Amino acid sequence: MYIPRENEAAIDRMLTQGKVVLVTGARQVGKTTVLRQRLSSSFDYVPLENPRYYATAREDALLFFDNYSLSLIIDEVQRISKLFGTVKFIVDQSDRRGQLVLAGLQTYHLMKGMSESLAGRIRSLEMAGLSLRELIGTSGSGAYVPSMLERTNAPTLRENFDLWVASTTGPCRNSRTSRRTGKPSGRDMSMRTLNEAFVTSSMSAMR
Repeated sequence: MYIPRENEAAIDRMLTQGKVVLVTGARQVGKTTVLRQRLSSSFDYVPLENPRYYATAREDALLFFDNYSLSLIIDEVQRISKLFGTVKFIVDQSDRRGQLVLAGLQTYHLMKGMSESLAGRIRSLEMAGLSLRELIGTSGSGAYVPSMLERTNAPTLRENFDLWVASTTGPCRNSRTSRRTGKPSGRDMSMRTLNEAFVTSSMSAMR
């Protein structure tokens, strides 16, 4: 099942701004899935992890591009850094935007080659893994902070509790202990308790 990503709109927008769009990110964050889901109807897809495509692109980049018509997605582009000079020549044959989408790991050689060869022609996007908001299907923008959901044994936060202060300082050195229970008082909640509260609310929201 495909999970819609918040960066889909950014990819669409970049295709109208530059001749080339570069999508980078760590392995398994969903680069290929998003691009094929979003662009498969109008873009051909060529993965350089395929030995046949890799050999052709490495030996003769112009011949490689002669085999395809733009618009085109080239995946695992970090495998052949010398391809970028040819990409510049190919996209400069037309003023049309959104001709080529490149996807790969964000390595030093990849970014260096892009900045030197495709300056002024390229828009780039770095993808992260699925966010909690994407997982539970909540739309919106900006930081997402899940609300505390009711649970019989969920920790209780006092009114006006400052999550940022608690998360950066942890338990107070001079923490107050309840004389009756011998446990830390409510306002000295530890990071462990905060994490339990966060995970509890997050998992409940995804059910």
